[in-house]
Amino acid sequence: MEIENVSLKIEGLPPPAPTLINALSCCNKENLAILCDFNHVILLNAQTKKDLPVFHISKTLTIPRGESLECTSWSPDGQLLVVAGRKLHLFNAVDNFQEIGVFSLHYACKDISVGWKKDADFDKYMIALAGPNGVEIYSCTMDTDRCFVMSDDIVALHVDLPIALLKYSSNSQYLGVAAMDGHFGIWKVKDQMEEHKDFWFLHLRTLRITSIEFSDDARKVAVSCWDGSFHVFQLIEIEGNDKFQWKTVKYNVNCPVEKVTGTLPGTLVCWSHQDRFFSLSNPTVKGTVVYVYCVESANVKQITVCAGSDYIKGITVIKINGKEYLVYFTKNRKLGLVSITPNLKMVQSPQEHWETLMENTMGKVLYNNSITSPVLSVEYNGLHCVKGSKTDNAKCTGSHDGNASSKDIMKLNIVLPKKLADICQRITHRKTEIDSHTAKIGWPNYEVLLSSNAVVFLSALAAHVYLFASKKWKSIVFKTKAVKATLCSGDWLVYVTPGRIICAYNLTNGSMKKYQQPINNSLDDVILVASATHCLCVLLDLNGHGNGHTVQIEFSEDMKVKRESVCLPFHAKNTDHSKTEVMLVESLVVFHQCKTQSHTVSHHYHVLIPDLGLHKHFQPGEPMDFTKFCQTYSEELYHLHNLVKND
Repeated sequence: MEIENVSLKIEGLPPPAPTLINALSCCNKENLAILCDFNHVILLNAQTKKDLPVFHISKTLTIPRGESLECTSWSPDGQLLVVAGRKLHLFNAVDNFQEIGVFSLHYACKDISVGWKKDADFDKYMIALAGPNGVEIYSCTMDTDRCFVMSDDIVALHVDLPIALLKYSSNSQYLGVAAMDGHFGIWKVKDQMEEHKDFWFLHLRTLRITSIEFSDDARKVAVSCWDGSFHVFQLIEIEGNDKFQWKTVKYNVNCPVEKVTGTLPGTLVCWSHQDRFFSLSNPTVKGTVVYVYCVESANVKQITVCAGSDYIKGITVIKINGKEYLVYFTKNRKLGLVSITPNLKMVQSPQEHWETLMENTMGKVLYNNSITSPVLSVEYNGLHCVKGSKTDNAKCTGSHDGNASSKDIMKLNIVLPKKLADICQRITHRKTEIDSHTAKIGWPNYEVLLSSNAVVFLSALAAHVYLFASKKWKSIVFKTKAVKATLCSGDWLVYVTPGRIICAYNLTNGSMKKYQQPINNSLDDVILVASATHCLCVLLDLNGHGNGHTVQIEFSEDMKVKRESVCLPFHAKNTDHSKTEVMLVESLVVFHQCKTQSHTVSHHYHVLIPDLGLHKHFQPGEPMDFTKFCQTYSEELYHLHNLVKND
């Protein structure tokens, strides 16, 4: 992916309003408006001249002096432009931007967003206003004769809470709201008039939220903050339930977080058409840097667009003759374009050469050596929590805690040093027909482990670890071989040695814990699973009939070990061509078996309570992965999880 910056000079363009963070507004990637100083709203028309984009001022809207303008917004259908300060000014974009209504407010509106709904012969608009005492939503209609009617019904949200920003999604089904204290929430618009309002929120640790942008498909929302940080949330809809959640998607843009000095504007975000690119402007004392992140390939490019004395006062994305450009407007009246769509084939072609190193229900790790530098791509899908459990309430719902990282979807690219690139090549070679040849030349076999904290390349005598928090690689050499291994929450690498010793190594501080465990069966048959939400792992020592023991290992100040007898006939040496996956959900061990009989595949789930040695069988009527299973049977899992507490 290549990006290029073009600076344009437009005569007669006033400076942006000094109090605004984002002075640009755009509709349908076509119509562009700039809120400028001296109560001017500049409407720009984009064209091409000799294959280069140019802008012309098509119209200037002037609001009478004595009123300080704060914000502008287009309706999603592009027919209505609203400008607000202490009054609402409505302009008919279809009829040469004739002013069709002025409504006085009892406060200074800080932000505005317009939603739209087609209702028979009327265009129904929902105008949401952010003020010092909450959100007010006005309903209005415009008929086919362009007659405008404002309803007396006003919906009030967040009463007595100062609101900084708000934004409707592209389909007008969701309304994002940012409070002055850093709280960010999303309303389901259809529920605003109902008694039980559907609302999701969390608190972001920032001085102020400076930008809210929904993606084109309304399934993602990006939020940027004053300090340079940003957050992306993805819509999660639960089948058979009207409730909704938004969970974090991590884009590794490597945008530095600056100390807030009070002299720089906030960070701004926007999406391209069809959500292929995510753009971020980050002002620093040396200049403003624009980051363009390709969602498909996880590649990121950056470019400095203005010097330190100048900085961006607004960004948006506009489409000109099929090409997309990031448009920015600076304090010094410079209008610039960053081309984000050239060489799309260069963006997409490396995707064909990604090699899968590891993939399971938690996520996947990919390797690409076809681009300039070898890259490791990590996608961590999040965790599965028992509904109503302590972990679910504290971490996994993400509804009330801005640090709900345990429910995160994380995507990042890691540039590999040569040694790690060689290991990735060995892993990919081992998966091909030359496996026997690689064994002859002494290449060790590597296993790839993934958690929310780290990715690990593990061989029998060493481990190469990348910690997401420190963004650094470290290597660990074992004194004895590691036969079985897993990654546990709290940065613990747990492995079993040939001498039947269970070792736990803390990847962060280097501490080690050991436990001598009598394992009766072959180490090849031992199952070792770890929790992604607790410092807990379970070892299953079973014979060919499914009989044996479970060993629960909990890491705190001391290593707590609990051993229980268990009989799992469903896990006997099978002759029905079944494939079994095992994972730990809270304190429950979940077995997923795919059985093939007479060319038909059936899915079975068995849930084991290690503390009690009890298990329960589930046979869904349709194929489902771990995530869907946990959602579908959340109530049953909750009761099984609580049996331990009530025992």
